[in-house]
Amino acid sequence: MFLSFLLVSSLVIYTGCDSSNSPAAVAGDTSVDTNYLTLEDVKPATGEVKYSYKLEKGDKFTYKVAFINVITQETKVDTVINQKMDQENILVIDFEVKDVDKDTIAEVEVSTKSIVVKYEMNGEKKEYKTGDKLDSAKKLDFGFYEALTSNSFFARIDKKGNILEIFRVDKLVEAAIPPGQDSIPADQKEMAAEQIKNNLKGMITQVFRSFSPGTLKANEAFSDKKPPINDPSGMYQLSTTHLYTLKEKGKFNGNNVSVIEAGYDAAFNFNPELEKQGIKVDKSVITGGGKVFFNDDQGKLQKSKTNLIEEVVFSGKIPGKTGQLVDMKSTKKSRVVNVVEKIK
Repeated sequence: MFLSFLLVSSLVIYTGCDSSNSPAAVAGDTSVDTNYLTLEDVKPATGEVKYSYKLEKGDKFTYKVAFINVITQETKVDTVINQKMDQENILVIDFEVKDVDKDTIAEVEVSTKSIVVKYEMNGEKKEYKTGDKLDSAKKLDFGFYEALTSNSFFARIDKKGNILEIFRVDKLVEAAIPPGQDSIPADQKEMAAEQIKNNLKGMITQVFRSFSPGTLKANEAFSDKKPPINDPSGMYQLSTTHLYTLKEKGKFNGNNVSVIEAGYDAAFNFNPELEKQGIKVDKSVITGGGKVFFNDDQGKLQKSKTNLIEEVVFSGKIPGKTGQLVDMKSTKKSRVVNVVEKIK
């Protein structure tokens, strides 16, 4: 796999719904719309509104989820090294509520119907769509995506949109074992299972957003603090809080819809080893936001588009090619946009 589903992506959105139900036809539809949902009878929100996800046994619904990432990094030492990565993942995901317990926790089966992946790294392009035949080389890159469309998993979700548990991922864990390797040690398998569960949770978190404690007051932000995330470089940890503010009410296809402004508050926690090694942080900026459209009548997210922009600059002295200390400057910029739309 190229990139974790948790690294949610750049600017895409889907409009309309393909009339064909075949995976190949759905996977081939990569049409996007960069506009927010168009509503009728839009008015400013007032008062306090109750919110909950309506998840009843037997419910079936489908979403199109788009993750697109654009990341650039420039490193200046003895020479200048530029890297750029673009990745677009578009998934069609079916959900079916299998059961609801006495505490109104829903057990939901999640089946990925189709995936389209487009990836480019420093000019090298790779693509995959559901149904493609994979040779041994492509299996390394796309084998997990293939397994994801062949194996469902389950989630326990409460009425506030909190994903309490991801389970029944055994077949996906087996698919993550490198080709030619029959098995892996139990501790490594357990770690792989946890990583996969976290990635899958990040994937469906786009559909089930915990944007409310049960009610929202118009124009008052609700804060949803997330667990810290370690950057893959190991140079810093990101502590984030998602902010949701009820702004407007409107109509979509006759249904009442709430327009909720999504904000983002984040803080960088840099590895103290950087300072010990003479590396300083020259710039660290992160901004994000967007809109969530919640269908009040259906009790489900109708559409959302959110983005995240990050820039981090490091500088200092490191050993050069000759072993002597030379000046180093590293600039990383990323743009991550997530788009979700209910299509059925």
